[in-house]
Amino acid sequence: MKNLAFLLLAATSLAGCDDDDDNFDVDDDVDEGIEDVVDEANDGDGNFVVFTATITGVDTYAAISGVGRVLLDVPSMFTAEIDIRNDTPGAVRPWHVHFGTCASGGDIVGPPASYRPLTISANGTDAVGAQVTAPFDLAAPYHVNVHVSPTDMTVIACGDLRLL
Repeated sequence: MKNLAFLLLAATSLAGCDDDDDNFDVDDDVDEGIEDVVDEANDGDGNFVVFTATITGVDTYAAISGVGRVLLDVPSMFTAEIDIRNDTPGAVRPWHVHFGTCASGGDIVGPPASYRPLTISANGTDAVGAQVTAPFDLAAPYHVNVHVSPTDMTVIACGDLRLL
């Protein structure tokens, strides 16, 4: 699990997380990073599942975009990751994997403390990952969302997780 988590985080780091890249194409660069992780995982025991979500901002936060991912290779633990762009520099944004869809909402999956908040850089980006100890039902719907701040849990961006 630790090797796959490292690979997922490393693939994202290599897939366009350069702070000087103003032309970052989240979908293309992250898809390439996910493909690298899947290829590497296939070289192992093959017992893994990857979910991905396209994150879009809502209302006054509509400019926010990004990708969320979940890598599951053990039923009781998963690696989650988020990479966002076009956010307010200096903002601290809690994020989580939740049960349900963006439309339905739902409780946080696992301990909220497992998810380190996003801290938005001067160019409006950040990417973080989390190791979450919690069951992940492959048949259930899940989504990734981003909140205003640690004291205001209003959802400002969201994406439904889909099997890759």
